[in-house]
Amino acid sequence: MNDKNFFLSIRKYINYNKWFYIGSILFLLTGIVIGIYVVLYMGDTYKSDITGYFTSFTKDFSSMTINSKGILFQGLKNNGLLIVAIFVMGIIIVGIPVILIINLIKGFTIGFSAGLIMSSMGIKGGLFVLLAVIPQNIFYIGALLVTSVFSTDMAMSKLKSKFVKTPYNSKGSHMYIYLLAISFSMILIGATVEAYIVPYIIKYII
Repeated sequence: MNDKNFFLSIRKYINYNKWFYIGSILFLLTGIVIGIYVVLYMGDTYKSDITGYFTSFTKDFSSMTINSKGILFQGLKNNGLLIVAIFVMGIIIVGIPVILIINLIKGFTIGFSAGLIMSSMGIKGGLFVLLAVIPQNIFYIGALLVTSVFSTDMAMSKLKSKFVKTPYNSKGSHMYIYLLAISFSMILIGATVEAYIVPYIIKYII
Protein backbone atom coordinates (compact mmCIF):
# COMPACT_ATOMS: atom_id res chain seq x y z
CA MET A 1 0.00 0.00 0.00
CA ASN A 2 1.53 3.32 -1.06
CA ASP A 3 1.23 6.50 0.98
CA LYS A 4 -1.60 7.93 -1.13
CA ASN A 5 -3.72 4.79 -0.82
CA PHE A 6 -2.92 4.51 2.88
CA PHE A 7 -4.10 8.03 3.71
CA LEU A 8 -7.14 7.57 1.47
CA SER A 9 -8.02 4.40 3.38
CA ILE A 10 -7.59 6.23 6.69
CA ARG A 11 -9.85 9.03 5.48
CA LYS A 12 -12.55 6.59 4.36
CA TYR A 13 -12.24 4.70 7.63
CA ILE A 14 -12.69 7.87 9.72
CA ASN A 15 -15.69 8.93 7.63
CA TYR A 16 -17.25 5.46 7.92
CA ASN A 17 -16.84 5.48 11.72
CA LYS A 18 -17.64 9.13 12.34
CA TRP A 19 -20.47 8.28 14.74
CA PHE A 20 -18.11 6.20 16.85
CA TYR A 21 -15.79 9.20 16.99
CA ILE A 22 -18.65 11.48 17.97
CA GLY A 23 -19.72 9.06 20.72
CA SER A 24 -16.19 8.76 22.12
CA ILE A 25 -15.68 12.54 22.04
CA LEU A 26 -19.02 13.12 23.79
CA PHE A 27 -18.10 10.73 26.61
CA LEU A 28 -14.67 12.36 26.92
CA LEU A 29 -16.17 15.86 27.05
CA THR A 30 -18.80 14.72 29.54
CA GLY A 31 -16.02 13.41 31.77
CA ILE A 32 -14.16 16.74 31.53
CA VAL A 33 -17.30 18.69 32.49
CA ILE A 34 -17.99 16.34 35.42
CA GLY A 35 -14.38 16.69 36.60
CA ILE A 36 -14.57 20.49 36.57
CA TYR A 37 -18.00 20.38 38.22
CA VAL A 38 -16.68 18.21 41.06
CA VAL A 39 -13.91 20.74 41.77
CA LEU A 40 -16.31 23.69 41.67
CA TYR A 41 -18.80 22.12 44.06
CA MET A 42 -16.36 20.22 46.26
CA GLY A 43 -16.64 20.84 50.00
CA ASP A 44 -14.41 23.65 51.24
CA THR A 45 -12.50 21.32 53.56
CA TYR A 46 -11.61 18.82 50.83
CA LYS A 47 -10.83 21.59 48.35
CA SER A 48 -8.60 23.34 50.88
CA ASP A 49 -6.68 20.13 51.62
CA ILE A 50 -6.13 19.27 47.95
CA THR A 51 -5.30 22.85 47.05
CA GLY A 52 -2.80 23.04 49.91
CA TYR A 53 -1.12 19.84 48.73
CA PHE A 54 -0.91 21.12 45.15
CA THR A 55 0.44 24.52 46.25
CA SER A 56 3.08 22.79 48.37
CA PHE A 57 4.04 20.59 45.44
CA THR A 58 4.47 23.53 43.06
CA LYS A 59 6.66 25.35 45.58
CA ASP A 60 8.92 22.31 45.99
CA PHE A 61 8.95 21.55 42.26
CA SER A 62 11.22 24.48 41.40
CA SER A 63 14.01 22.97 43.50
CA MET A 64 13.47 19.37 42.37
CA THR A 65 15.79 17.54 39.99
CA ILE A 66 13.77 16.56 36.93
CA ASN A 67 13.87 12.83 36.18
CA SER A 68 12.92 13.02 32.51
CA LYS A 69 13.53 9.31 31.86
CA GLY A 70 11.29 8.38 34.77
CA ILE A 71 8.52 10.70 33.57
CA LEU A 72 8.86 9.33 30.04
CA PHE A 73 8.60 5.74 31.27
CA GLN A 74 5.60 6.55 33.47
CA GLY A 75 3.80 8.30 30.62
CA LEU A 76 4.42 5.39 28.25
CA LYS A 77 3.38 2.86 30.88
CA ASN A 78 0.16 4.54 32.03
CA ASN A 79 -1.15 5.49 28.61
CA GLY A 80 0.16 2.35 26.89
CA LEU A 81 -1.71 0.14 29.37
CA LEU A 82 -4.83 2.20 28.76
CA ILE A 83 -4.57 1.65 25.01
CA VAL A 84 -4.00 -2.09 25.50
CA ALA A 85 -7.04 -2.29 27.79
CA ILE A 86 -9.25 -0.60 25.19
CA PHE A 87 -7.91 -2.89 22.46
CA VAL A 88 -8.71 -5.96 24.58
CA MET A 89 -12.25 -4.64 25.14
CA GLY A 90 -12.68 -4.57 21.36
CA ILE A 91 -11.53 -8.17 21.06
CA ILE A 92 -14.00 -9.51 23.64
CA ILE A 93 -16.97 -7.90 21.83
CA VAL A 94 -18.97 -6.99 24.96
CA GLY A 95 -16.41 -4.42 25.99
CA ILE A 96 -17.98 -1.45 24.14
CA PRO A 97 -19.59 0.02 27.30
CA VAL A 98 -16.24 -0.33 29.10
CA ILE A 99 -14.50 1.56 26.27
CA LEU A 100 -16.96 4.44 26.68
CA ILE A 101 -16.51 4.41 30.46
CA ILE A 102 -12.72 4.59 30.00
CA ASN A 103 -13.24 7.68 27.81
CA LEU A 104 -15.45 9.15 30.52
CA ILE A 105 -12.86 8.48 33.24
CA LYS A 106 -10.01 9.91 31.14
CA GLY A 107 -12.06 13.05 30.57
CA PHE A 108 -12.83 13.26 34.29
CA THR A 109 -9.15 13.12 35.26
CA ILE A 110 -8.31 15.90 32.80
CA GLY A 111 -11.25 18.06 33.89
CA PHE A 112 -10.56 17.50 37.59
CA SER A 113 -6.86 18.30 37.19
CA ALA A 114 -7.54 21.42 35.14
CA GLY A 115 -10.27 22.59 37.53
CA LEU A 116 -8.05 22.04 40.55
CA ILE A 117 -5.12 23.91 39.02
CA MET A 118 -7.24 26.90 38.05
CA SER A 119 -8.95 26.90 41.43
CA SER A 120 -5.56 26.87 43.18
CA MET A 121 -3.69 29.36 40.99
CA GLY A 122 -6.39 31.64 39.60
CA ILE A 123 -5.53 33.37 36.31
CA LYS A 124 -2.04 31.92 36.44
CA GLY A 125 -3.68 28.49 36.59
CA GLY A 126 -5.21 29.04 33.17
CA LEU A 127 -1.74 29.58 31.73
CA PHE A 128 -0.49 26.52 33.62
CA VAL A 129 -3.25 24.35 32.13
CA LEU A 130 -2.67 25.75 28.63
CA LEU A 131 1.10 25.17 28.64
CA ALA A 132 1.62 22.27 31.05
CA VAL A 133 -1.52 20.11 30.86
CA ILE A 134 -2.92 20.42 27.36
CA PRO A 135 0.21 19.78 25.18
CA GLN A 136 0.83 16.13 26.10
CA ASN A 137 -2.88 15.41 26.50
CA ILE A 138 -3.54 16.41 22.90
CA PHE A 139 -1.53 13.33 21.89
CA TYR A 140 -2.85 11.12 24.68
CA ILE A 141 -6.45 11.99 23.83
CA GLY A 142 -5.76 11.45 20.12
CA ALA A 143 -4.42 7.97 20.86
CA LEU A 144 -7.38 7.25 23.13
CA LEU A 145 -9.94 8.26 20.50
CA VAL A 146 -8.24 6.37 17.66
CA THR A 147 -8.02 3.19 19.73
CA SER A 148 -11.54 3.56 21.13
CA VAL A 149 -13.05 3.90 17.67
CA PHE A 150 -11.26 1.03 15.96
CA SER A 151 -11.83 -1.22 19.00
CA THR A 152 -15.54 -0.35 18.94
CA ASP A 153 -15.62 -0.98 15.20
CA MET A 154 -13.87 -4.32 15.69
CA ALA A 155 -16.32 -5.35 18.42
CA MET A 156 -19.34 -4.29 16.35
CA SER A 157 -18.07 -6.20 13.31
CA LYS A 158 -17.68 -9.35 15.39
CA LEU A 159 -21.10 -8.85 16.95
CA LYS A 160 -22.76 -8.45 13.55
CA SER A 161 -21.06 -11.60 12.28
CA LYS A 162 -22.59 -13.56 15.15
CA PHE A 163 -26.11 -12.28 14.48
CA VAL A 164 -26.02 -12.93 10.73
CA LYS A 165 -24.26 -16.29 11.25
CA THR A 166 -21.33 -15.48 9.02
CA PRO A 167 -17.60 -15.77 9.79
CA TYR A 168 -15.97 -12.63 11.12
CA ASN A 169 -14.44 -10.71 8.22
CA SER A 170 -10.87 -9.93 9.22
CA LYS A 171 -9.98 -7.93 6.11
CA GLY A 172 -9.79 -4.83 8.30
CA SER A 173 -7.14 -6.39 10.54
CA HIS A 174 -4.31 -4.60 8.72
CA MET A 175 -6.07 -1.27 9.24
CA TYR A 176 -6.42 -2.01 12.96
CA ILE A 177 -2.70 -2.74 13.17
CA TYR A 178 -1.87 0.53 11.40
CA LEU A 179 -4.18 2.47 13.72
CA LEU A 180 -2.76 0.77 16.80
CA ALA A 181 0.74 1.75 15.63
CA ILE A 182 -0.48 5.34 15.17
CA SER A 183 -1.91 5.31 18.71
CA PHE A 184 1.36 4.14 20.25
CA SER A 185 3.28 6.69 18.19
CA MET A 186 1.05 9.45 19.56
CA ILE A 187 1.62 8.18 23.10
CA LEU A 188 5.38 8.24 22.51
CA ILE A 189 5.19 11.85 21.31
CA GLY A 190 2.95 12.82 24.23
CA ALA A 191 5.23 11.15 26.78
CA THR A 192 8.27 12.86 25.25
CA VAL A 193 6.58 16.26 25.51
CA GLU A 194 5.55 15.50 29.09
CA ALA A 195 9.05 14.37 30.07
CA TYR A 196 11.34 16.77 28.25
CA ILE A 197 9.32 19.96 27.69
CA VAL A 198 6.48 20.32 30.20
CA PRO A 199 8.62 20.14 33.41
CA TYR A 200 10.69 23.12 32.27
CA ILE A 201 7.53 25.04 31.37
CA ILE A 202 6.20 24.32 34.87
CA LYS A 203 9.42 25.59 36.44
CA TYR A 204 9.15 28.76 34.38
CA ILE A 205 5.52 29.37 35.32
CA ILE A 206 5.91 28.77 39.07
